[in-house]
Amino acid sequence: MNERTPATRRIETRAGALALWTWPGETAGPTALFLHATGFHGRVWDATIRALPPGWRALALDLPGHGASDPHPPLTDWGAFVDPIVDVADALDLAGALIVGHSMGGYLAARLALERPAAVGGLVLVDPVMPPPEAYVPGPFRDLPGPEAHPVARRRDRWPGWEAFFERFRDREPYSLWRPEILEAYCRHGLRPAPDGDGYVLACAPTLEASVYFNSWRSNILDRLKAIAAPATILRARYVPRDPNLPVDFSRSTTWSGLADHFRDAIDVDMAPLTHFIPMQDPEAVARHVAALAERADASTAIVGEAK
Repeated sequence: MNERTPATRRIETRAGALALWTWPGETAGPTALFLHATGFHGRVWDATIRALPPGWRALALDLPGHGASDPHPPLTDWGAFVDPIVDVADALDLAGALIVGHSMGGYLAARLALERPAAVGGLVLVDPVMPPPEAYVPGPFRDLPGPEAHPVARRRDRWPGWEAFFERFRDREPYSLWRPEILEAYCRHGLRPAPDGDGYVLACAPTLEASVYFNSWRSNILDRLKAIAAPATILRARYVPRDPNLPVDFSRSTTWSGLADHFRDAIDVDMAPLTHFIPMQDPEAVARHVAALAERADASTAIVGEAK
């Protein structure tokens, strides 16, 4: 993949304008759309995209309320992000693209495959937030009046610049486990100018991030996954069943070890001892699995074609 800085464009959706980062490839090359995790943005995929084979067209979206996309109010249901991603797929005329999603982005990738099957040729779900059925219960903060009272909503929001943001996190786990250049990209593009002109604030407002965690238990789509015809690869960090009454521990997987069995065509890849932040620790491994899925998706298409 070339080393050029990606271009950016804005796409109007039902959730406002979303920023899309684009790395143009060959006309006949594969297309991959990358969906990031809660609180992040499309540029955390830079290292993964640069590790792809030559000729790929890569697209990385800033989700609503994240990165350079328009602000978004707190969520009551993760489905609020599905319509705007469908709008992006329609605007791009996606057909047979590989959708790569990390964490909540993995959930959204699966939802896109359900809503626009023709747009999706394959899925790489990187530690998607799809726990076992018994985990879909109100979480440890279920007695709070709303996400604004969640601990994440009290996250430090104002910074003098990305450098201070970087220095604050570089030696703290799990960020200390990330590649430094990925942490730098996260910090550079994870802030926006403060409305009052005094420094910078988090691009993803803490109340929006808190609302995602607060309502994660409402996101169960396990019984719908068999409807996805596209082949899938599921990359999992170390999985240890957790008490739903305890906060999320990002040192381990958020993905059910039995998830692959709920798809028509999915392979499960154990990425232990990596943490939930697989793309930030080993972007080359993610790129290899994306490239391998492209070959597998082509084979699946050929088999389907022969059966018609």
